[in-house]
Amino acid sequence: MDTGYCKPDEEKHKHYHDDDFDHKGFLDTFWCDEKYELIHESLEFPLKKLHEIFSSEYVKGNTVLDFTLGAGIYSLITAANVFKEIYVAEVTNNGIKEFERWLNKEPGVSDWSCATKFVAELEGKRDGWQEKEDKIRRAIKKVVKWDICGRRPVPKELPQVDCVISLWILNIISKTKAEFKINLKSLVSQLKTGGYLMFFAVINMTYYIFGGHKFFVLATDENFLREAAREAGLVIQKFELQLSSKCTTLVDYDKVAFLLARKEKDD
Repeated sequence: MDTGYCKPDEEKHKHYHDDDFDHKGFLDTFWCDEKYELIHESLEFPLKKLHEIFSSEYVKGNTVLDFTLGAGIYSLITAANVFKEIYVAEVTNNGIKEFERWLNKEPGVSDWSCATKFVAELEGKRDGWQEKEDKIRRAIKKVVKWDICGRRPVPKELPQVDCVISLWILNIISKTKAEFKINLKSLVSQLKTGGYLMFFAVINMTYYIFGGHKFFVLATDENFLREAAREAGLVIQKFELQLSSKCTTLVDYDKVAFLLARKEKDD
């Protein structure tokens, strides 16, 4: 029976789509804990890039779609300064529930203060970082499930947008390179002509360890990411790499990649 889930190539690996996946613990481990050895790569590097692009007014518009691993809010902190309408997509029911708990300010949700404080410092505003999360909440129009890996249609609730932001997720949910390309094209289909994709991926990563289990990641390199972007109808504007310090056994990637690309025309 087709559950709509992508299964990893190696049975020994678990998957992000697993029903018992602890989304809050996942976010708390890799993005909300300032003591995590690679926090400067998993959190600070993308925050710097997003701040750099959005503060330069290079990317403009009214609408943005965020399709980020774990439906974390950190990708939206700076975006909320630019876009009036934010749409959020997630591939799992549990991920959506955890995001909605944060949206509703329920007790015990992940603490994103390390991210909001970091962005406040980048903006030269040490005070008022607490207000940034509420600004995101006010801008969010829809949180939807998009089972992109199950080949289901784009959720009808999602309009075409001026910008798509996506961090890490395609390497996690795509089991083959062909599937990665299909999933990327689906994301690009939500962009208006002339719109921008701000995309972060890991280079040569095959697993991450969480909760005592090893989880599947599709290994990709720089050339493949460029090729996939071109085939999706994108023109690359920026492509930058951040070397991994490899100071933990929880992950095995070599680099973090940032890609900014423009959609030139519709299919």
